[in-house]
Amino acid sequence: MSVPKHKRSESPMEFLHNALNLRREMTELLLRDFGVKSRIREHLKEVRLDEPSKEELEWMKKRYGMTGEDCQKIDTIINNATYDVKELEQYPEWLISYFRSAILRILENLLNNLYYANSIYITKEAEYTQRRGYLNQAIGNCYQLTSWMDYIRQTLPVDANKYERYLIRIQREIALVKGVRTADNKTLAKIRK
Repeated sequence: MSVPKHKRSESPMEFLHNALNLRREMTELLLRDFGVKSRIREHLKEVRLDEPSKEELEWMKKRYGMTGEDCQKIDTIINNATYDVKELEQYPEWLISYFRSAILRILENLLNNLYYANSIYITKEAEYTQRRGYLNQAIGNCYQLTSWMDYIRQTLPVDANKYERYLIRIQREIALVKGVRTADNKTLAKIRK
């Protein structure tokens, strides 16, 4: 018998699942130039791949078992991606790249801190302290994301309402990580006894 979703308890790994979903959703936003465009930017037309890129592409095809049909689908997606030249002139690619790099770096740090924290099983106070440090850094990463999203919203002509879902997910991540810290406090109290 399955338990209705609204009556299920929260997974102890929910903080990690939420962060992974946040990274995926934010990456999709970055691919659309932070919502300035509705489609993914087509950076270059008639791109010629250099040898390392060709080798990397071949490796990916083998690694993921891509068939000719898969490659054709990807080509169709790329070919259907268009952009307005005026839009690119108005919002320079270097600025989008700068914002994109900053957000990706913060997302990487957030996930790393969560993985590091999750790898520590608390059996003594030193482990608690180390885990707590990683969790605190993850919360700091969430606040960095919020700050950058606000800066991007002020700089680019994007609909602030479209950013709401990302900010809600970031706030949820903060709450989840704080919940993990609270559970860790209980573990520490047991260790100290």
